[in-house]
Amino acid sequence: MTVIKNKFLLAAIALFIFRVLSGRLIGVIFIPWADDDDALLVRYSYLEEHFVNQNWISYEVMVKEMGFPIFLTLLRKTGIVYTDAISFLWLLSAIAFTILFATLTKVRRNEILLLVYAVVLFNPIAFSFVGFRLYRNSALVSFYFLVLTLIVWLFVIYWKKLEWTFRRRILFSVVLGFLFSWTYFMKEDGIWLLMILIAVIAVCLIHKIFLESQSVKEKLYHVLILFLPLAIFFSCLTAYKSVNNHFFGVYETNNRTNGELGQFVKLVYKIKSDDRNGNIWAPADAILKAFDASPTLKSNDKLRNAVIHPPDWYSGGKDIFEKPIHGDFLGWIMLSALKDSGTCDSPANQEIYMRKVNSELATAFENGTLEKETKFQITSSMGGLTFSEILQLKKYVAVTYIEHILLIHHLTINLPAEKIWFDEKDNYEERVAKYEDIINRACEVTNINLFEKNEHVDLANLFIIEILSIYRVLNLVMFIAAFIGIILAVRKIISTSIKKSYDEAIITVIVVGSLILSAVYAFAISWFSQFLMDPESGFYQLTFYGIGIIPMLTIFEIFGTYLCIRLWKKN
Repeated sequence: MTVIKNKFLLAAIALFIFRVLSGRLIGVIFIPWADDDDALLVRYSYLEEHFVNQNWISYEVMVKEMGFPIFLTLLRKTGIVYTDAISFLWLLSAIAFTILFATLTKVRRNEILLLVYAVVLFNPIAFSFVGFRLYRNSALVSFYFLVLTLIVWLFVIYWKKLEWTFRRRILFSVVLGFLFSWTYFMKEDGIWLLMILIAVIAVCLIHKIFLESQSVKEKLYHVLILFLPLAIFFSCLTAYKSVNNHFFGVYETNNRTNGELGQFVKLVYKIKSDDRNGNIWAPADAILKAFDASPTLKSNDKLRNAVIHPPDWYSGGKDIFEKPIHGDFLGWIMLSALKDSGTCDSPANQEIYMRKVNSELATAFENGTLEKETKFQITSSMGGLTFSEILQLKKYVAVTYIEHILLIHHLTINLPAEKIWFDEKDNYEERVAKYEDIINRACEVTNINLFEKNEHVDLANLFIIEILSIYRVLNLVMFIAAFIGIILAVRKIISTSIKKSYDEAIITVIVVGSLILSAVYAFAISWFSQFLMDPESGFYQLTFYGIGIIPMLTIFEIFGTYLCIRLWKKN
């Protein structure tokens, strides 16, 4: 038995080594001209320059979260190669998920556990354009996977009645708390992840407090353990905001979607406009109404002109009447306008100025100067839609699932030989020279020479095509099997009882819960991504922004397939 276990352990190690080599074979590509995305986060990762010196584009110093830059800082300080770090994150996800699978299903056949481990370890998203682009999404998807796996673990600990000591539970809560916090601060939309954690904690509290007979002392212990991840998160949130307040004078994690500017954008979305739709959240008439309703904005002609005539990077020389502001770009345009008009010269001044504006707009809503939008908003940070417009989202929701199951769009993008990517290949050397400084920094944070071409690009692309082709079949088979598994499990639970089918019931809750959460997530992403759809990019944005659905679908597919096989055999 020991020999067999050792063989499978060696096989697991060999698979990880192959995963590392695969990551190195593919490498990364860097987009140096993406000043608001790839290049921005690389600059952020130089923490002393970012916080202390503040000697570069100060108005963008707080536009994005710091989770990924801190990740890059750790790599630069430790010398760990970027692709190796991503492979290690997937290793942690694979180990956590495989142990979860073994605990829940009581499967002890090593070849099955090894298969589950491999399915997670070689998740195809890591070998697509999302994975080999030096941007936060390439790391974020593995962080999502690990954290969501741990959240499911939290549910299992309390509902499967695992005999864990209080010390072990506390250690688990601490690890979950810090990993959750880091993941949350990777991107500005982490609220969905927080809602999932809160919901699972609430369900676990219900079980321990109301469904089990324990002493008050024991129940208080469990309350402490369950609230510990949230306590750690809110402590990290407070610390993060305090650091920004100390260096920038703004008590926020970012000053684009949060803070007073974020509030201003939300208020504009609330102003009634017949021109608002899924693509245009801040129509020109709504913006002008805001300027007219606020005495502070009305008296600032330079700012008004800067907003009406956005920077060329967005407008191409057109005003907001010719080219309306699409989606969430109002926040970006306001940032530029506040700087270019000379209105605000620092994040702190921006906060003070916009706070006054928001107070005036709130008064205008109260006294009826501004009429509120009647369209439904899923969140205050996205534009409203009518019921008929909401129904039209179903095609995007369907595409989100299809793209992440069949990997259609991922297969259409090849890995280039050049590690530095430009949208045009003309004058490549001149372009590289122009961005030499930021490319050097990207080399330092990844510990990869990005100036060199990938000599094995043909082999890398062959590997990418093969692994994506395998997974598109595997995903489809498991997705269908999972639905069959749910049907079989529900039939068994109804025909027997919850007590007799408790194990299947717990797994079914996880499977169905994952599916429901993935549907809600796909709906929200579809709502957000409408304005990004265009003939050139097609549904690229759904695959790029919708990466949070991947761990939810994987949990659904693997556990659902297990239910299908187990119950089919019994029947």
